[in-house]
Amino acid sequence: MSTIIANIYDPLLGITYAFGNILTLTFLSWLYKETWSDPRK
Repeated sequence: MSTIIANIYDPLLGITYAFGNILTLTFLSWLYKETWSDPRK
């Protein structure tokens, strides 16, 4: 709900928030793959 309000009042803030979420998900996915490929690390 807060994301919708943020998009209404400040589209740039909403875009930044969404971009941040994408970066976080990408990093976590990469980190998971790295750990899965070599469990000894």
